[in-house]
Amino acid sequence: MITHGIWATVRGRILYPLRVRTTASGKRVGSLTVEVMTRKPQRVAVALWGDMAEGVETWTPGMEIEASGWLSLSQWVGSDGVGRSGLQLSAEEIQRLG
Repeated sequence: MITHGIWATVRGRILYPLRVRTTASGKRVGSLTVEVMTRKPQRVAVALWGDMAEGVETWTPGMEIEASGWLSLSQWVGSDGVGRSGLQLSAEEIQRLG
């Protein structure tokens, strides 16, 4: 769980199906990419820890959701060697809208 960042709520549409993996320490984490509509569409990676991922396994791309949690900026180097950055929300709450 992220204990730093900004508490935020994002609302948008799921872009890709849920991906679930197990960390090296044995914790399950699900990942959704959500497109949030601002002046320019913004993609936010939403991390769902533990049992939270089980409740959204049937959600599909195009569904509108709202998630609240800790928002932070992630930085990484892609497989092509280029530095990248993006927003990540470590969700504490998530719900399907509509």
